Amino acid sequence: MTTVFGLLDRAALWLARIGAGGALLALGAMMIHICADAFSRWLFSAPIAGTLEIVAHYYMTAVVFLPLALVQRAREHITVDVFSQLLPASWVRVCDRIALALTLLLTGAFTVAAFQQALRETSKNAYLDVIFFDLSIWETFWVMAAGAFFVALAALVGLIAELTGWRERGVNRDHHDLGESHP
Repeated sequence: MTTVFGLLDRAALWLARIGAGGALLALGAMMIHICADAFSRWLFSAPIAGTLEIVAHYYMTAVVFLPLALVQRAREHITVDVFSQLLPASWVRVCDRIALALTLLLTGAFTVAAFQQALRETSKNAYLDVIFFDLSIWETFWVMAAGAFFVALAALVGLIAELTGWRERGVNRDHHDLGESHP
């Protein structure tokens, strides 16, 4: 169990890092693309064709979905703890476990739906008609599906760690240091 869980945790960590790295690359590319479009519009009075569509379908999809697993691993999602402050620590722990289980359930369902949508869009070779060319967008559905899978995996690892006590032994122990896990 510990070896299998350790491998699962390391795999989830690396997938979360890869997702965050992909989001950073997309963010940098989006910044360069938008600046180039603004410069072209100003200097040549001609914007770069398809900028809005590429930003909306490629860059923003990656920026939104790929880093979510790292956020889930760090447990840095927005939380409202107005009522949980009034509860004893044991009940807060129960509420945390229920929240992790619900997160796993919902992100798992979203992952299945995202993969089904990606398969549909791929089968029909989805594209947008941009004035001068057709922009293939079926690939972006796979980015969304991958990001959803990374989040579901991070939620699974977090729930297992919480239920088995691995959190106290080092797995995900410091949300600011997402380094190697310790068995």
